[in-house]
Amino acid sequence: MAEIGFIDQTLRDGPQSLWGMRMRAQHATPALPHLNATGFDTIDLLGATSMVVMLRESGDDPWAWVDHLIRNLPDQPLRSALRPVAAGSFGFVPEGMLDLWIEVLVKHGVESHWLFDCLYDMPLMKERTRALQAVGGEVVLAIMYGLSELHSDEFFADRAREMASWPGVKRIYVEDAPGVLTPERAATLLPVLQEATPGVRLEIHSHNTTGLALLVYREGIKAGIDLIHTATMPLADAPRCPRPRRSWRSSRSSATPTPSTNHTWRRSPTTSTPKRRGSATRSGCRTSTACSPTNTSCLRRNGD
Repeated sequence: MAEIGFIDQTLRDGPQSLWGMRMRAQHATPALPHLNATGFDTIDLLGATSMVVMLRESGDDPWAWVDHLIRNLPDQPLRSALRPVAAGSFGFVPEGMLDLWIEVLVKHGVESHWLFDCLYDMPLMKERTRALQAVGGEVVLAIMYGLSELHSDEFFADRAREMASWPGVKRIYVEDAPGVLTPERAATLLPVLQEATPGVRLEIHSHNTTGLALLVYREGIKAGIDLIHTATMPLADAPRCPRPRRSWRSSRSSATPTPSTNHTWRRSPTTSTPKRRGSATRSGCRTSTACSPTNTSCLRRNGD
């Protein structure tokens, strides 16, 4: 079996999916030495919304936050998310501002950028790809999965084929943000994408919302995809990416992994109020309080 690489989502997608980007520098700091030493292919560090949330919610200096994280992750390639028309909002941002945003991020040390547009404005994505490359950034173009009569395997393959033809493109990123990609659909879609992108390395990113992410990753690995997105506990599973250890075991096991969202609701025998696994009542948790962005002791856990 080919070696499987991991893109870590502990600092970006995990907090975004669970806490709305509200993980501040002091919450992440205890985990940074462990993340730096693990040997991930890439760590996804931030999106422009991270900056907006800090300014609005905590008043922190977002560039000081970025520099702090980068300084404590010296051995890891770092990545940022980018839309071709905006930074920090769903509105439109002038092209000059986007160019400045990209240039400053690269100067600060974030060299990898995944570029996504759910509307697939291909000329605009190509232009933004050129702008990223011009300032020394690595571009990872995204195939954003969706469910509709339009979004056939051929639709996605055509877009991936066009992206792969652009100069300097070495990676394409397949994202199932809502977690609705089934293993049955993955078994047809992912091989088609591989066939459409010879010479380009594919990544797969699936949220475990429906408990199927591990099964989707199995299909991706069978199709030849060797880069998968995961997150460290307590920022994994449910509406986030799976844990790396479970993903690694799944990729090497002939048995079918049991679908699980990890964070499921159950009724306590002593109260009628639902409690979540992952809280203080969960067996093996080392802290007396529930997982939350203000509970820094959870971030010191050295498990997966």
